[in-house]
Amino acid sequence: MTYLVQHFNLPTYGKAGSEWVMLQATAPDSIKVVTRKMEAREVPNVIGMGLRDALYALENRGLTVNVTGVGKVAQQSIKPGTRLGNYKSIQLELR
Repeated sequence: MTYLVQHFNLPTYGKAGSEWVMLQATAPDSIKVVTRKMEAREVPNVIGMGLRDALYALENRGLTVNVTGVGKVAQQSIKPGTRLGNYKSIQLELR
């Protein structure tokens, strides 16, 4: 991300002090860095993510991921923010 912002000389604002950040175009020549909160012991909200990003976030928390469909994550079987506890797997529906 840093490379792209510097390469294209794009002005940015916000902080990238999180495990996960998103970039939002706020104007034709400006980008906002938005952090996405992900607690280590909770199921993260992966809705809207592509499969690769969702797998990274979920598998790094020890979950086995089962997937149906193609596209971006539209639904997840465990509610975001739920304590991981005894959960071993999660189902994702992509659309």
